[in-house]
Amino acid sequence: MSKNGKTKTSIVTRLFFAVALTGLIAILTVAAMGLWYLNSGEDVDFDKLKTAAAAPKIYAANGELARYCSLQDGYATSDEIPRLVKDAFIAVEDKRFYSHNGIDYIRLAGAAIGNIKSGSFAEGGSTITQQLAKNIYLSSEKSLERKLREAKIAVSLEKNFSKEQLLEYYLNMLYFGNGEYGVKNAARRYFGKALDELDVLEAAALAATVKAPSKVNPLSDPDALETRARLVVNLMYEQGLIDDNSRVEAENNQIIIKNVLNENTLDQIYLANALAEAADILGVDEKELVAKGYSVYTYLDYDSLQALAGCSDLKDENGLFAAMTANVEQRAIDAIFADFTLDIDSFARQSGSTLKPLVAYAAAFDCGLLSPASVLDDSPTDFGGYAPSNYGNAYNGSVSARYALSHSLNVPAVSVLQSIGVSEGAAALAKMDIDCGEPTLALALGSTESGITFDKLLGGYVTLACDGEYAPLSLVSAISDADGNVVYRRSVSAKHVYSPESCYLVTDCLRDCAKNGTAKKLSPLSFPIAAKTGTVGDDSGNNDAYCLAYTPSRAALFWTGSTDYSSYISQPGGGVPTMAAREFFDSVGPGGDFAIPQGIAQIRLDTHDLALGKLTAASQRAPEYACTEDIFDKRFLPTEINLSFDSPRAEHAAIETSDGATTISFDADPRLNYRVIKKGFLTSDSVLADICDRDGKVTLSDAARSMFPTSYAIVPYYLDDRGSEIIGEVSVLRQ
Repeated sequence: MSKNGKTKTSIVTRLFFAVALTGLIAILTVAAMGLWYLNSGEDVDFDKLKTAAAAPKIYAANGELARYCSLQDGYATSDEIPRLVKDAFIAVEDKRFYSHNGIDYIRLAGAAIGNIKSGSFAEGGSTITQQLAKNIYLSSEKSLERKLREAKIAVSLEKNFSKEQLLEYYLNMLYFGNGEYGVKNAARRYFGKALDELDVLEAAALAATVKAPSKVNPLSDPDALETRARLVVNLMYEQGLIDDNSRVEAENNQIIIKNVLNENTLDQIYLANALAEAADILGVDEKELVAKGYSVYTYLDYDSLQALAGCSDLKDENGLFAAMTANVEQRAIDAIFADFTLDIDSFARQSGSTLKPLVAYAAAFDCGLLSPASVLDDSPTDFGGYAPSNYGNAYNGSVSARYALSHSLNVPAVSVLQSIGVSEGAAALAKMDIDCGEPTLALALGSTESGITFDKLLGGYVTLACDGEYAPLSLVSAISDADGNVVYRRSVSAKHVYSPESCYLVTDCLRDCAKNGTAKKLSPLSFPIAAKTGTVGDDSGNNDAYCLAYTPSRAALFWTGSTDYSSYISQPGGGVPTMAAREFFDSVGPGGDFAIPQGIAQIRLDTHDLALGKLTAASQRAPEYACTEDIFDKRFLPTEINLSFDSPRAEHAAIETSDGATTISFDADPRLNYRVIKKGFLTSDSVLADICDRDGKVTLSDAARSMFPTSYAIVPYYLDDRGSEIIGEVSVLRQ
């Protein structure tokens, strides 16, 4: 080898050792600093650990602790928790739990390597003790400082509590989804068993749940849970925590979900959704929300909840049932009832005809393209390749917009959406946080890409009841920390979607719907209520049926259907939800009168013109039988007035004599009657004809010959509301 080669090798060798030595010094320095940090003082309030139990603090609107929270007795002591259950959690969460001092350095080294590769602190390598430290004392921030404090507190906890105590605290503070905290509550809810009755697979399922309790749990995704539970069983076997017989037994078992609700806990679904909302508000996960002692104050109203539960027996025999109510003034959800686990943020369905008032009619009223009296064509129509059909393929020809909406006719709804533009309809929905995806004309019938959640759909109807001002519905009014400091207080900020006049026009049409339309099962109610029904399905039947109903103070959604589309509800239309709505509103009572905006006017319309599709105001002299009344936005009143009754006359009257016969002709107005009188010379007058209900040219012939000139009088008249004849301008024709 050349001298230069030896020199290069020597340089590389020295450089390698220099880098290695520098790295070693850096590692030793960091280790020394870490040891100093871990052993330096940290003020840890151990009482917080001892009181972090499975009892979230959630309050109803009346300020009292929610019933489910007050009924919980789910704390399990270490002696009550079987070894099998403890081992399941240790296997998946912290296999060296009994050998470390709060920090698993082997696991931490692996996480550190992963963090170096990713350039973040996403991988924590946390032990069970560190999870306790984080959930009770720290935030979820992913930073080096937070991880160091977590480790420091974990070491302190290990010095002051036994392993069994720490494991007890841990298993009692865990969140298992669906509002269940603590391993004892979870076992009772999901399997209907005490902890000492669980088999290996069930214990593993509980341990499998805590990684993602809002997604992978026995109710939301049992298949995913079972897959993960079997992985936990294998970990237990690999770590020597169960023998081969137990492993084989677990392989042959199936997880059977009981979903046992505690007695008198109708509020559990509401509380689970309120906790999820509160966690989202604070930007923490739900188990941290409870572990740190936050108190959540909600709008939960037990009278409304009890009323919802009371009408749940009306559900379809082939379907599940769900209902939700809202306080209109507060823009707040105050009750939720369901006979299945309902996560209102994720349970999205197609909404059917319940979307028609929001996406089509309100928007059309708002821009003046439509009024309730406007005439629409309800006939089979092809809209550029999209040809909707009515229920039962029944069509009505010319109908008013009021009738089309209250009777939920499909073709007119699509026509209305086409007239305002699909994008405009979708934009109105977007203002109410309803995402319809790529909109098409089918949006008029409730078809969206991903469905709509119940709270968003109900929020649209609350917007109608709130004069077109939208604010997201909420379950949470305030949140305070463990020391009683208010960290969040809700402030309602509404944004404009529709005018008050447009909302009132829709509401008035939907009051007709509740009287004699598709929601007419509400008609026995003696107070003002507006409602809309909707169904979703195919030629074989419906998977969803809705009734959305509201008074000035309360709005409610009722639904029955098949969550997995595996069956069809047995009754057609929205009958079951509408009956439930009637029972609910009959129970809670009236909600006041709908206030009429200043911009609304009631106008008399000429019925004849209206039948021809023309909106013409009737004159003041027009009798009641020739008019109909409807309401309008004052910005978009009819521009023409029909004056037939102000100056009744026979237009274009003429007389012609030929070969001794006389012909009289005139143009008749169908609103008027015409009496044609023959005036003889030296003889009494005689009535040649009395004509009514004629439209257009009228021709009469008088063949009687006379030696003297004869004249004819055409007398237009109508009957007033008392039956008296009102004579108009007489036309006299002479031979």
